[in-house]
Amino acid sequence: MNDSSPQAMSRFLRFDGGEEKGREYYICRANWRRFTAGTVGVILLGVPIGFMVLSTGLSPVLATLAGGGWLALSLLYFSLRKLKATHGLAAFTRDRLVYYEYNDHPHVNIHSMNQVRISDISAVRLLIHRSLLRREMLLAVWTPSSLAMAIGAVGKSAGRGRVPVGVWILGFLFLAPLAIVAAIAMRATGSRSMEPGPDADEFAQEIGAQVAKRRAAAAAARLSV
Repeated sequence: MNDSSPQAMSRFLRFDGGEEKGREYYICRANWRRFTAGTVGVILLGVPIGFMVLSTGLSPVLATLAGGGWLALSLLYFSLRKLKATHGLAAFTRDRLVYYEYNDHPHVNIHSMNQVRISDISAVRLLIHRSLLRREMLLAVWTPSSLAMAIGAVGKSAGRGRVPVGVWILGFLFLAPLAIVAAIAMRATGSRSMEPGPDADEFAQEIGAQVAKRRAAAAAARLSV
């Protein structure tokens, strides 16, 4: 399975026999891109590495090998690594809104579930921000007494990128400035911001329809008394 593709909610959660679960909405995700601005920056460090080696007086061949080796190895690493992707799925049952978030990377391995009764929802706020360089999502669900559910913004299981040992080895090779830059770039390859998933807009429409339907039913019940 592709690291960036979510697994079915039903693989991890079990619902009561009489509780029918509707469609699963893939509403948010983090760290699902294999190549980001941070990873590309780390790969392109091979260029200044080559010039730095050349400036020490070594042959152009060694400089080319140093820079090209960094480019090739870092590209291979980012192409084959297992992503620390976080996925957020939501579904409606007859009575509940269920949200499931997980990250099954061996170094993270976090699964969390939250739920709220649809009849208890008193307010919903959904923010979806999309721009060229940044995408974020926040969904807040309130009941009359409290904030029942907060989805997105800062995912529970999203984590930042880990700095490979090879980056630190640069420091011992008298390339401390490059090691520091590489370490900062590697930390930037992971993000704690949850981005809107492919179904975020449809889910926003559905949760609005569900809340409106329950309110209309409650109002009709009061009038019939």
